[in-house]
Amino acid sequence: MVKFMAILLVLFGSLHARADDIPDPLTWWNQLSDASWKDQPTVIRHLAVRSNNAAKARRWDKIMGEFSNLGFLQYVPSEDTDFVLRLNPKEDLSDESPDVLLDSELLQLVLLDRGSKVTIQASSNRNFKAIGSWPITTQDRKTAANVLSWITRNLGYDAVVIDARDGLILAGLLKNTDELGQGLLIKQSSKRWIIKESNTRGEALLQMLKTSGSLAVFEVLLAKGETMTVEKGSKILLGQNNNWMKLLKPETKSPKSKVAPADESGAVPATKP
Repeated sequence: MVKFMAILLVLFGSLHARADDIPDPLTWWNQLSDASWKDQPTVIRHLAVRSNNAAKARRWDKIMGEFSNLGFLQYVPSEDTDFVLRLNPKEDLSDESPDVLLDSELLQLVLLDRGSKVTIQASSNRNFKAIGSWPITTQDRKTAANVLSWITRNLGYDAVVIDARDGLILAGLLKNTDELGQGLLIKQSSKRWIIKESNTRGEALLQMLKTSGSLAVFEVLLAKGETMTVEKGSKILLGQNNNWMKLLKPETKSPKSKVAPADESGAVPATKP
């Protein structure tokens, strides 16, 4: 069940102008329980590549050796039975076959290598469902960094919301960065595995305040509505794009609104100019 988190939107100046006031992303992440992100339907943390060809599987493991150091996504090697033990330290699973790794509670994404295309399967209701088929080139397979760029390009986003509190957002970055740029929070994206530009609408303009490897803390600079509720699993685009302000335009013109009290759901109103 998707959990909702209300955050305060501030349009004039930063609530966290002092660096000391900004929480460390890694500390914040370590304070969260696994359930806080595993319960979200489209947050991808662990992925695996599967092939019916043993030589191909070994080649993937070799290529992806550094993949998990590049961003939030973690690669599970084709024969990594220790992965199950790491996630379930109290269970005696030492005699299980590698097939046990194809568990929708442990993996969120499985890439099935079909040669020139890769079938994408996502965890759904304790099973896996196909969500697409992506073309892949020799260049895309060349290095772990190339594979990550290929995955990010096809997923259509750069970061995913993990948690929010005190007007701030903790997000997992698909690619590590130490550049404190801006981002666009995508409207109604928490339940979407893939973000397509043709049906993308912006919910809020974000500013990255602090990073730690594949984790980052953001605050909201500008939002469309009077109130805004951020869902865990919502997707974020990074960088600067001339189309972002167009994506943030409201669907219907509304008059200026004054600050209203928080409603019963806990959503906190935003101020508007």
